[in-house]
Amino acid sequence: MDISKDVNNCRICGRRCPTIGNWRCCNGFCANINFDPLNCGGCGRICPIMVCLMGECRYTKSSSPTTFLP
Repeated sequence: MDISKDVNNCRICGRRCPTIGNWRCCNGFCANINFDPLNCGGCGRICPIMVCLMGECRYTKSSSPTTFLP
């Protein structure tokens, strides 16, 4: 088991990430990849200006998605 990625054992054995929503265990921390600007759409995908909406980086709510930083 990899406690840095396992949603049922995130960072420590038995620590579960929420089951409602789009939660993942990213480097040992539970993250909602729909809204977390440090894990936008997937673990480690960082939004340049820290706005994540439904798994896509945004400049504003009305702008188009932008690319992720490497």
